[in-house]
Amino acid sequence: MGELNDIEGRFADELKVGVDRVVRYVHDEGFRGMITSGLSARMVKKYFSLSWNKFYSGGGMPDFFNFGTNKPNPLYDKKKNDGLSLDERKALFESYAKDNFEGLLNLYDEGVLFLDDFVNRGLKADLIVNNLKHYGFENPSFATFIARDEGAEQRMFVGSVNENCYRVIHNFIRTQRELRRFEEKYC
Repeated sequence: MGELNDIEGRFADELKVGVDRVVRYVHDEGFRGMITSGLSARMVKKYFSLSWNKFYSGGGMPDFFNFGTNKPNPLYDKKKNDGLSLDERKALFESYAKDNFEGLLNLYDEGVLFLDDFVNRGLKADLIVNNLKHYGFENPSFATFIARDEGAEQRMFVGSVNENCYRVIHNFIRTQRELRRFEEKYC
């Protein structure tokens, strides 16, 4: 995982530990679908894939579904269309997902996991897991490579807890976002 040197050498090892622990968790729990979103999704999939191939070179890696940064995203919807029945909510989710995430729609009864690179307090984890349940997924879970503090472990599977590593990754991702916005606006 030489690519982790982009983060910072002294935290690369901590991030590797977090990634490896999450990969083993995903394998052992049998998750078939991995959901990512935002600008860090590419990094999450890349590091996950490198670690997966290190441990399980025979394949069998779960499918990834990246919800990107497009709005509206039903995973972040706080209103959740509360007045609708489960069938109506599933139909709304399916209309959103059918063009790009058809395979995800086959996993309502299977294990799906939202995977993020880092978390602060875990509020996003609560929102996304609750919304996945709201849209009809059975037993969705959340995992992260790095958490800022141990409190996050109550809400999700955490690969590693390291506040300094969290800050370095957070700043790295924020810089990438700023660069992307600048390129979109001026290039």
